[in-house]
Amino acid sequence: NDDKIIIFECCFIQNPVTVTMVKNNLLKESIMSFINCLAKTILPLGPVLIYVEQNSIEESFTKAVNERPKEWIEGFTDYYTNQGYGLYNNFTGLGGVMEILKARSNLECEIYDSLNLVKYKVDNSEFNYELLQHRIHTILKGQIKNYW
Repeated sequence: NDDKIIIFECCFIQNPVTVTMVKNNLLKESIMSFINCLAKTILPLGPVLIYVEQNSIEESFTKAVNERPKEWIEGFTDYYTNQGYGLYNNFTGLGGVMEILKARSNLECEIYDSLNLVKYKVDNSEFNYELLQHRIHTILKGQIKNYW
């Protein structure tokens, strides 16, 4: 009931897809149904979905790997390949992680397209934080005008 914007980063599509697909290897239809059910539940709150994407999964992932400690990639690889989707599909190593990330991205795009919400895709292929921030600010500013 407050007059403020609350941002839930990665909890609407990314985290549910990671748990349902990557960890538990649920069927695509079940995952999509679950997230669409979440969307229907929050619809009365007037949500705005901003989906940040990059053109190249390989470039994005390589950038993350290079910026983070070795332990992170080891844990990430283990999580992605030794359970659920990765295990079922016999994906191993960084190549397996890349295949899973591509599959996850495809599913996320399909989910995005299926949602009946106010939604925007924001390209962050340049990894330009200031530009990304400006694009998101512009979206939010427009939504506030429409809301009031």
